[in-house]
This record gives sequence, structure tokens and C-alpha cells, in this order.
Amino acid sequence: VRNLWILSIGIDDYGAKFPRLFRCESDAKTYDSYFLSQFKKQTNYFQIDQIKNYILLGKNATKDSILSVLSSISRQASVNDYFIFN
Repeated sequence: VRNLWILSIGIDDYGAKFPRLFRCESDAKTYDSYFLSQFKKQTNYFQIDQIKNYILLGKNATKDSILSVLSSISRQASVNDYFIFN
């Protein structure tokens, strides 16, 4: 079994106490798209159903949501899988 797991996280706004960041959320989307396109080109290696990607952005990128996705991946992933964490 070979699967590709991609988790991309981007947060631009950490609240009033911190300066606003720019392009973190768009970078997370762009990296996710890039990795998807690169691995989809490898059709002799990966089938579409073997690629599982998660994108957590802004207020949806909480500690709980990140840990939930990591837990889900760890329950389903096998030794021969690839994992990209961005």
C-alpha cells in the first residue's frame, strides 16, 4: 500500500497581539496544489484515490484541528506511505 498524505497549514492572523502575516494561507494552498500536481503526474506510481490532502487555514487551523488530522493520518497510514507536512 502506497498513499500520499499532505497536510498544509497557513495562518495569516494570529490575533491583535501579533503582527498580521501575509501569504501564509495562500502559500499553504499553493504548496498543496503544487504537491498534488507533481504526484498526479506520476500516474504509474500513484492513483488519484491514493492521494489524501488536508488544508487548514486561518481560524480553522487550531491546535485541535491539526491534532485531529494528524491522528486520522496516523491511524490510516502505513509504513510505505509518503507524508508531506507543510
